[in-house]
Amino acid sequence: MESSNDYTLIRPILEQEWGWPSASASLSATADEFGSNPTPDVVRPSSSPSRGEFASFVVLIEDNPADVFLVREAISAHDLNIDLHLMEDGEQAIRFIAELDANPHARCPLLFLLDLNLPKTSGVEVLAYIRRSKKCASSPVLIITSSDAHKDRVQSTALGATAYFRKPSGYEAYLKLGEVIQQLLT
Repeated sequence: MESSNDYTLIRPILEQEWGWPSASASLSATADEFGSNPTPDVVRPSSSPSRGEFASFVVLIEDNPADVFLVREAISAHDLNIDLHLMEDGEQAIRFIAELDANPHARCPLLFLLDLNLPKTSGVEVLAYIRRSKKCASSPVLIITSSDAHKDRVQSTALGATAYFRKPSGYEAYLKLGEVIQQLLT
């Protein structure tokens, strides 16, 4: 587990390094260990944006307009090709996921960005609902919260959050969120 004061990676993300096996060997090893294409409803884009490439479908569940602005700034600062969908409360997020599950042609977001402190339904409840979803249970979920409480980190981990990003107080530190998002999308 990687950790810093602001960002905790809960599930390891492989980093590219020299000397990796061929793509087919790596894919075969992954398929042998985890099964091939366990989530056909989640489509992973290329990590290098190019003209004509579709934007990554990401859902931000956040009620604070200032934080929404900062998330957009972090995405922009890292030139990420993201189609960001905003939901301002937990009930709206749960309805959205239920609609995805009910629609056989709907695709899950490539990433959920989830605040824990939401109106109507808490972020913890939304995370639990995502993990029970027929389609989106394996979608990455990045918790983005001002809470640094140990219990929140433990509970998020137990419910299957992919990573935990504590909202920093400074603008430049907040922009590092773009790096985390990029890592989770590749």
